[in-house]
Amino acid sequence: VVNTAYALQFENTYLGEAITIAGGSNTQITPTHSGVYNFALSVELNSTSASTKTVNFWVRRSGVDIANTGREHVISGSGSMNVFSYTFSIDTTAGQYIELMWATDDTNITLNHQAAASPAPAVPSTLLTVTFVSALPETLPTP
Repeated sequence: VVNTAYALQFENTYLGEAITIAGGSNTQITPTHSGVYNFALSVELNSTSASTKTVNFWVRRSGVDIANTGREHVISGSGSMNVFSYTFSIDTTAGQYIELMWATDDTNITLNHQAAASPAPAVPSTLLTVTFVSALPETLPTP
């Protein structure tokens, strides 16, 4: 639906000992330990019409949108494939989860997944790398 927030879904982990994926649709990324984490997101976008489309991405922590984390991406051209990349660092305490949200102003855009076809492996619609940066500072910033 146009201009409706959706959480990105994640299906698999690789070397994910300190991260879990949960939630009814596998949208909640939960670090096992409190700390500052760096998130690097890559999303494969596919435009299915010639019109210009705007896609917004932002960060939500434990159900609350985090101020000033929004990023806007514009794509146009029918059949156009485009990669959106977004890197950010955020603090989490034990039990908090992160969701990466998106919304678009046009239904003619999809998150593109391609099945494996010889000789290449599958192309996931989203890739996320989460890296522990440091322990939490004594005073956390106010969101």
